[in-house]
Amino acid sequence: MSNPTHFRKQYSTEMEVIKIESGSDTYYLVAMGSSYGGPNSSDALVTEFTLNYDSLNVVDKWAYYLPMNTSTTDPFFCEYIKGLEYDPNGNLYVTYRGQGHDKLYYHIAGSSNWNYIDMQDKYYNASNYQYSEIELGRDGNLYYLYSNENETSGGISRLNLSSLTWEENVFPDVINKVYFSHDYGFNSDESKILLFADQIDGSDYVSYYETVDQQCCIDHIYYDNWPSQQYFDQNPVWTWSPGIGNNPFQSINGEILIN
Repeated sequence: MSNPTHFRKQYSTEMEVIKIESGSDTYYLVAMGSSYGGPNSSDALVTEFTLNYDSLNVVDKWAYYLPMNTSTTDPFFCEYIKGLEYDPNGNLYVTYRGQGHDKLYYHIAGSSNWNYIDMQDKYYNASNYQYSEIELGRDGNLYYLYSNENETSGGISRLNLSSLTWEENVFPDVINKVYFSHDYGFNSDESKILLFADQIDGSDYVSYYETVDQQCCIDHIYYDNWPSQQYFDQNPVWTWSPGIGNNPFQSINGEILIN
């Protein structure tokens, strides 16, 4: 009797696209993450396609395996890709389950090897980012989410693409926890991911509204309280003026927004 055949299951986990100019030609770069799972095997695969902008014909194709995880003895462990993001130059950044401790990987456009951000001397190691979505901000930098497994700490770190410096915990006074979007059920790590809030990825808000000023971004911290319970006294008559600190609604221009 012959040995039984083991089949490998494929999971498509993430896709990303960017439009690039090369001389007088325009292309789409498309990256797709896949995870191959099966007994005694575990691989995360990134496939990149170059598409002609006009015809959408495939011009070129590459496939790259990410380094295998070495911290588990589970033969069914799969390295699910959690984050893919291009920078403006077409370089591809990736995070995946089982990231390891020392390296956050990225692929330089046109090369045949993976590069990495060295995390050995960082306060948060690469495993804290293994479930992170990655987003390109309007400031031209890449943002990563980190969290420890029990969600008692977490935040946002930034890769400054101009200086190629890694900046940890860039919003400490605002964000001190980041929560996994989904972490229950059988094989919960398969679907667990750290997600950014909507529209952090470079949306142009001004194009959606006729006028946008600071008013839309001020926290209305006294929203649900009668003014006398905060910084305004019991006098039955108040004179409120525009400007922060001059009225209980934190209105800059005198407008009061009611939810």
